[in-house]
Amino acid sequence: MSISKYPIIDDLEVPELMFNSWQETVNLMAEIFLIPTALIMRVHARDLEVFTASGNKENVFRRGVKSPLDMNHYCETVMTTRNELLIPNALKDPKWKENPEITLGMISYCGLLLTWPHGEIFGTICILDNKENAYCQQYFQILKRFQQSVLYGLETIYQKNYYAKEAHTANEKLNIMLQALEQSPHAIAITDMELNIIYTNQCFEELPMSFNNEASDKMLERLLKNQISNLTEEVIRRELLANNYWEGEIQNLDKNNCQHWEHIRISSILDRSGSPNNYLLIRENITEQKIHEDKLRQLALFDQLTGLPNRRLIIHRLNQLIEDAQKNGQKVAVIFLDFDNFKKNQRYHGTREW
Repeated sequence: MSISKYPIIDDLEVPELMFNSWQETVNLMAEIFLIPTALIMRVHARDLEVFTASGNKENVFRRGVKSPLDMNHYCETVMTTRNELLIPNALKDPKWKENPEITLGMISYCGLLLTWPHGEIFGTICILDNKENAYCQQYFQILKRFQQSVLYGLETIYQKNYYAKEAHTANEKLNIMLQALEQSPHAIAITDMELNIIYTNQCFEELPMSFNNEASDKMLERLLKNQISNLTEEVIRRELLANNYWEGEIQNLDKNNCQHWEHIRISSILDRSGSPNNYLLIRENITEQKIHEDKLRQLALFDQLTGLPNRRLIIHRLNQLIEDAQKNGQKVAVIFLDFDNFKKNQRYHGTREW
């Protein structure tokens, strides 16, 4: 990539309709000013291009012709200084003796800078004559009006491209988000403020509780329809209204009458003003976790040989009974039974070969 001498935007194209309008502009300029040449020039990284040229036969410049930079062009002075330039007769000023336009017979020049909305240089709009010309103030004001028209066109191009890029970027982000939602290992749904389903990902639909062929779009009805827990819609809605968040576990039955546990989280999606306008729901199947917890509880609280409560659970329950009895003014009786040689028999049966 070439390093540009000037700050430029070289990848924005001028639409055909606008280009045709600019062509009419330079034609009109040549006619109004009675001069052989009116131009719109565009600068690139290494050269200066005749972007549009008046179509009168006296004009020696042709559209699309490029000339290297650093050749002492009139337009380069405009772009370097970012100021207007008026040269009544370059032949009377020795600093222009190497100017390439003089070799084409263009000895007078009046040019103005053209920039993109944030200051990057597009080029110049200019008029040239093959004879001495001081370009009166009236001509200069007319040229400035033509400049403003072209600047407006450049701003329009820039804004359309900017918003197109923003839309493209936003669309890319949206596609990434949707892919992430679809590929998420969690079941995800988005609802409106009435908790009606707007979107669900594939994982959401594959969870056991979604077996109903007449699945409702009402999220809470869908969540609670097959539950064997004691949750109600009112409890969930009240919590969401108060805290913009609800979290809990639901036990459901699937189509095979098997129990399934789910961990549910519902949170508000806030708009830019901080007001909720949607809900995000995440479902997680925790059935295996519950089964594992039950096994751990069984190991911790029950004797593995007899299946009876072990010492830890008996003490816990006894403490509860004593506490309840004290509150109600009652008594608790404990019966202790001892089996002779129980431990010996337990060891024997544990090692006996059948």
